[in-house]
Order: sequence, then C-alpha cells, then structure tokens
Amino acid sequence: MHQPPLPDRKAAAARVLLECPQWSDRMIGDATGLSTKTVAAVRNRLGRHTPARVGRDGRVRPTDGAERRLRARELMTDQPHLSLRQVAAAVGISPETARAVRRELHDRDRTEPAPHRVPPGRTDLAALLDQLRHDPAVLLSHHGRVLLRLLHLQLHARTSWIDLADHVPVHRRDELAEFARQNAAVWRVFADRLDRDPEGAACPVSRPSTPTGCPPPATCHPRSPRGLPTRRARCS
Repeated sequence: MHQPPLPDRKAAAARVLLECPQWSDRMIGDATGLSTKTVAAVRNRLGRHTPARVGRDGRVRPTDGAERRLRARELMTDQPHLSLRQVAAAVGISPETARAVRRELHDRDRTEPAPHRVPPGRTDLAALLDQLRHDPAVLLSHHGRVLLRLLHLQLHARTSWIDLADHVPVHRRDELAEFARQNAAVWRVFADRLDRDPEGAACPVSRPSTPTGCPPPATCHPRSPRGLPTRRARCS
C-alpha cells in the first residue's frame, strides 16, 4: 500500500497531537504510518506532553511510570503494612504494577548480601586495620608495614577462601585441609606471643655483679702512661 510522503505523515501526526495529545505514540504511529520514535520527536517539538496516555488497548497508563514505581518502592519500604491497592492508589499505578514492585523488593532482599555485622566479643578486622594504618608506631616501622600488608591480604582473602573451598577437587581436599590447619597453627602461635607480658619479654639481661673485694673494671686493667697494659691486679 502506497503511503503519503513523510512530511505529510508528520503533519498528520502533529494534527492528532494537537487534538488528542493523550494518545500514545504507538497509537498515533499506527494511525499515521510513523514509528514511535518519529511521533515522540513531533510531540517534543510541539510540547504536547500529558501525565497519562491511552494505549491501543484502550488502557490509560501514566507517562512517568518509572518515577511512580520508585515512589511505590519507597512507600512499601517505609510502610510495609500497606496493601497493594493502597499503594497503587497513593502513587497512581495499577495494583498489578504495585504487585510487580513488591516482587522486585522481595527478590532484591534475597539476592543482596546481608550487612556486615561483627558478633559480640569479636574484633572488627576492617576497623582494626584502619586504626593501625593511622598509628605512627606501626606505620613508621618496617615490621609494622609488613604487618599492615599481611593483615590487608588476610582481610580481603577471608571470604575468598570460604568460596573456594566448595570448588577444590576431591583428590586435593585432604592436602589443602592440612595446609590450612598448619596456617591456623601459625596464627595461634602469633596470638600466644601477643598475649605474653611485653615487659617481661623485653626485659634486658642483667650482668652479674662484681665479686666482693674485686677492684672495679677500670682498675682491673690499668694502663701505663705509654698506653701499654700493666700487670693485672688479682682479686682476693
């Protein structure tokens, strides 16, 4: 079937938009032989926008559907006791759309990971690592910087080890399990050393006292004026 030239079809779409701006772009496109994209361009040029449009099936749909769905999502989150009809009436959507929004919320709650919570009595490694990074006693020493690197690797590898455990080949599980136990033993030794009394561990070794009657060390090895050692004094 021969269609009129494109300018004539655009002019026809413009006349429809001036008289029936509530018609949807697809409905006007079917009537004038234009694509929905072309009809939308004509609508934007004329500025004939409406809050709701009538589709080919005769149903009225809001043009700001995404914004209304967002308001419905916020309303369901803030007031979960509301029914679907109450939410739909409050934001101007259909109950079917409200049901779809609630289903999306339920799916999101199942797929999103739970927020990070530290059990009572346990140390938050992320917070501890952040504190150590700002501690000059740790940051300005070589061993402190090595400790920061090891803790950083340990913090980011904890969840990875748990996920990888399910994918280790069966014939390698026993060997890797023993390897993990040995590393756990190293961490236990590290914890035991940290639990020790630091003053007792760092206490300097005292020298034995000088025997009674023995001259002081400076007089036990006197030197002659020429710098040669003289005869050593004998302790009684």
